Amino acid sequence: MGLSMVQNMPKDRLARLEAALVPKKGRFYGKLGLLLSLSIQKIIRSSLLTICILASSHFLILAFGGWGILDAGNEELLKMVSKLQSELEAVKAEHVSEKQKALEEVKKLHAENAKLQYRITHLVRSLKEVDSKLAP
Repeated sequence: MGLSMVQNMPKDRLARLEAALVPKKGRFYGKLGLLLSLSIQKIIRSSLLTICILASSHFLILAFGGWGILDAGNEELLKMVSKLQSELEAVKAEHVSEKQKALEEVKKLHAENAKLQYRITHLVRSLKEVDSKLAP
């Protein structure tokens, strides 16, 4: 089970998950909803890749280690396992940083949304005052 096989494993599952997470009418609104949807997609994509890499490295350790092949000094398999584990760590670190960036952006958008809601409320109140003054 090589690295290319691991990278190709989640594509079908990923496509189905991405299709399920596409913003539907009435489900998400505006920039905030789209950002949340895209952030969720990124998190799921990196989580699936992490799971696949982890599963393949565990498979290699259990399958070949259990048969004594790794103990026999097969350097190629040891290198493959260590490469998969280092890639797993890199993906985990990237996942954490993407999650932090997404959370910061969501906080900014929540603050912007609150400001806009306040402005709308103020404009509606002003419009009602003007209407009441103009009414006979």
